[in-house]
Amino acid sequence: MSAERLKRFFVRRDGGYQIIKSIREMCIFAKQNLAKDPPFSSLDLISCRNLLIYLGPVLQQRVIPAMHYGLKPTGYLMLGGSESLGAFSDHFTLIDKKHKIYQKKKTAARLVTYFTGFDYTQRKSEEPRSSNLPETVLTVEKEIERLLVNRYIPASVVVNEQLEIVQFHGRTGAFLEPAPGHPTFSLSKMAREGLLVDLRSALSKAKKDNSTVRKEGVVVTSNGSRRAVDLEVVPLRVQGSSERFFLVVFLDPAQKPTVPARKRPPGRNERGRQSPVVRDNQRLTREVTQLKEQFQSLIEEHETTLEEFKTANEEVLSANEELQSTNEELETAKEELHSSNEELTTLNEELQNRNIELSTANDDLLNLIANVNIPMVMVGSDMRIRRFSPPAESLLNLSPADVSKHLGEIRPNIDIDDLEQFVRETIDTANPHEREVHEKGGRWYMLRVRPYKMWDAKIDGAVISFQDIDALKRTLDQTRNYADALFENAREAILLLDRSLRVVSANSAFYHTFHFDQEGQLIHQLGDGQGNLAKLRALLEDVIENNSRIDDFELRHSFQHIGERFIVLNARRIEPQVGRQLILLAIEDVTENRRQNDALKRQAALLDLAHDAVLVRGMEGTIHFWSRGAEEMYGWKKEEAVGKLKQALLNTRFPKPWKEINEEMIRAGHWEGELVHLRRDGVARIIQSRWALQREAGTTVVLELNSDVTEKKLSEGRLRKLSSYLIRVQDEERRRIARELHDSTGQKLTFVKMGLDSLSKQTDLERHAST
Repeated sequence: MSAERLKRFFVRRDGGYQIIKSIREMCIFAKQNLAKDPPFSSLDLISCRNLLIYLGPVLQQRVIPAMHYGLKPTGYLMLGGSESLGAFSDHFTLIDKKHKIYQKKKTAARLVTYFTGFDYTQRKSEEPRSSNLPETVLTVEKEIERLLVNRYIPASVVVNEQLEIVQFHGRTGAFLEPAPGHPTFSLSKMAREGLLVDLRSALSKAKKDNSTVRKEGVVVTSNGSRRAVDLEVVPLRVQGSSERFFLVVFLDPAQKPTVPARKRPPGRNERGRQSPVVRDNQRLTREVTQLKEQFQSLIEEHETTLEEFKTANEEVLSANEELQSTNEELETAKEELHSSNEELTTLNEELQNRNIELSTANDDLLNLIANVNIPMVMVGSDMRIRRFSPPAESLLNLSPADVSKHLGEIRPNIDIDDLEQFVRETIDTANPHEREVHEKGGRWYMLRVRPYKMWDAKIDGAVISFQDIDALKRTLDQTRNYADALFENAREAILLLDRSLRVVSANSAFYHTFHFDQEGQLIHQLGDGQGNLAKLRALLEDVIENNSRIDDFELRHSFQHIGERFIVLNARRIEPQVGRQLILLAIEDVTENRRQNDALKRQAALLDLAHDAVLVRGMEGTIHFWSRGAEEMYGWKKEEAVGKLKQALLNTRFPKPWKEINEEMIRAGHWEGELVHLRRDGVARIIQSRWALQREAGTTVVLELNSDVTEKKLSEGRLRKLSSYLIRVQDEERRRIARELHDSTGQKLTFVKMGLDSLSKQTDLERHAST
């Protein structure tokens, strides 16, 4: 079997091959009662093994003709090792004796079986030659007619190897007559008396030698009279057929051409003629010779028959032993069948439940396919369409009539030329595949092909689906444009490198910073081929190979056009397309920052000489510089403080909200006030803090100068308490003096007032008295 057929019609299973499901579904399994059901017809092969041995002779006479009827003219019959055709072997040709394979013969007679209305098997004569005869018979007829025209005119018949008459030619009534009983075309039964022995002998010799055999002077008894006849048997071979035929010609000796009488030798008279006795002796001698030949032929036929009988006897004995063992097996099988019947009853119930589940699952599948809003098509391993969802009709230009159509025969409304090959690759590899396609109207879809797996994980086709990604595609395009804009307008220099570390593209900041304007060159050429970029090259190769990362890698390098620069690099591996890997490299020029940091360090060395706490922090509060005075004031070392948030480290308490203070500082550029800080040991200190805003090279920091005024505030507090005490004592003394003055002066004033009142009354009396 070719590899293509093996791949197309079989699947591997358990170390062998199994016919695919679509072929198995084409097979029909039906019950057939050979005893009463009408037989099938036009079959190529009937396999009936180990059945006839369980049937009686009467039933065999009903079954074998039914199988003969059901076969094609060239059909085959296969029996069991212990079975035979019996009386019907004349209607079949033995092809393989060991495996009991027979082929139906092409004869002029056919068997009429029980289904025609007869209770027994009989032969029914065919109509005279007609156009319905098999092709081989017609060919034989033409060959016979040609031969008869050229050589023979007398009566003749055509027989097959079983001595059945196939055709008659001429008047054969003087040599053949119908046998009493059932109609038959057997030459042995129709031959008249005296003809059978010589006829069988000639046919046997012609069959054996495959040559023409002639018998002369055969005496035939016809209607009570005896006559001589010559027999001639001619083998016939029909082209294209393995069956052999024989032409039997009956010749009248009186019709033989006469031989001109030779002139008698001079001197010979009538006395030279043979006497009747001599002629009778010669005739008897010829008959004896013929009888010997016939007897020898009968002996050979008898020996052949004995051998066949011996073989049949051995087969019968073997069949008898098999029948005995089969009988025992049947007894055991009877018990097994009883238990199997109970199991089958249970299995039948399970199958009914399973059928209900399968029906429900099928309904669910039909509803799912009908209601899902996704174009979807199911194809088999032969690339023929099984099912498809309604949305697939418009997208793939399908109709219900396209079910079972080959996938390559459809004309979809999408731009894809290798759809069949794309699906076949999924079936062969059992791996899902997907691809972006667009319909002829311009709408984008994601084509996904996944293997169709059966319950036993075998691949039996593919499921094709189309997901509408048009909106996503357009969003991705917009996002890509946005990313390109960010890439181009970023302040940092950004590069895209391929696997060879060759520059694919770069943004404007890169060209502006490094004055490097040629894409397609290697990254190490940025340094004019200098070897100090070897470490960077190794890191980038690790990024592309192992998907590692480069974070804040600082590099000091001298460039040709811009001189020495301090740069910080960050790199990631990206995959903008499937199978294409690039490196996204961001380069930040920190030269100015380094210079500022160096300046700050120099300033810090000077600030370390101050006793006050000096620190530099960012706008958000992150400490960048911590002086020695700050270490002494707060107890935190420089290494511990740098990088921390000042508010969290010192637990700062502000006189008003931090936001207002920050806005005031941004607006005025400075701020001054008192804060409360906690030392490392938890002691609170009052700080006089002065802030100054510094802006350099786009960076904003706050310079903070803190003085510890805790002792001063405590002294001022004590002074304020003492002043308050003195003022309170003074006020109390003043009130005491005023009270004492008030009490003595009041008494004196009351006495004066009483004297004045008395004097006034006395004056009034004196005035009154005077008047």
